[in-house]
Amino acid sequence: PRAMPTPREAGTGMAAVADALRGAAVAAAPYFGPWGRMLDDDDEAYELGILCWALVVVMGNLVARKIAAQSVTWAGRAKAYPRGSAKENTSYIVVASTAVGYLHATFVTVMAARVLMRLDPSEPELNEEAFGIWRGAMQVSMGFFIGDIFMYCLPLGDHPITSHHVVLFSSHVGVGSRAVMHALAPPHLSNFIMWASAAGYLCEGSNLFLNNRWFMLQFLKEHRPLYLLNNILLLLAYLASRVVWFPYIMHKVYEQQEAFAEGGHLMIWYFMLTGYVLTLLMSLMWLQLMLKNGVAAFVVIKAKSKKKSS
Repeated sequence: PRAMPTPREAGTGMAAVADALRGAAVAAAPYFGPWGRMLDDDDEAYELGILCWALVVVMGNLVARKIAAQSVTWAGRAKAYPRGSAKENTSYIVVASTAVGYLHATFVTVMAARVLMRLDPSEPELNEEAFGIWRGAMQVSMGFFIGDIFMYCLPLGDHPITSHHVVLFSSHVGVGSRAVMHALAPPHLSNFIMWASAAGYLCEGSNLFLNNRWFMLQFLKEHRPLYLLNNILLLLAYLASRVVWFPYIMHKVYEQQEAFAEGGHLMIWYFMLTGYVLTLLMSLMWLQLMLKNGVAAFVVIKAKSKKKSS
């Protein structure tokens, strides 16, 4: 029988696999433009962190589904559907994704606020403290987008949310990589790119109230003052952090056109501006969907009229 490989032999084999994967990444890097710098630099920890967090998101969704299935309250709601049916499975998928999304929105909003408090976008030298914070936040957030696509978007065929995740992933993934940051723009604009990324993420704070509203709609049978308060805060946060704040970010990006052009990075300037335009349009679309029945219907749960017995 073949002898077990020694630790030295096993290590050599793993190194060969790692070298082969790295060789493939380096070969593919030129096809991804500036973002390809993540594939051919020596900072594999960033990409590995994204993949690890994607796995955490997948496991978190699976655990949340199990908890929902064991919950008397939620399982009782799911029993309205045939056992093992698509509707029952959808019920667990949605509640799990919403719970994990709640944690993601909380985390990135706090991290974005921390970065913006420490960062001066006009500083020519990269703010290492802010970069370290935002790099970790991007690993978590990019991992969330990957995991959520596989655990929620694809199973339910939610194309708008898939588009949202793809746009945000492609717009922000490079900000956590030093090599990509240097490829995206001249070094003196690195802080500005990080500022624009963190400023855009502040809109995730409105998702906390949006998720609160969703959970309340699942359990409240009649209107409550807390529901009204949450929805008022949701509308205010949504309008402030998206409808008002995004045009301000776009204005700041527009002001940097000459700086990007001087460094030969005008394509990145167009990409940044386009990303925020698309995100603003998606936000306006969802605002229209939220208020399609009017503001009053959005903030108040109307009591169901009882049919008179004949």
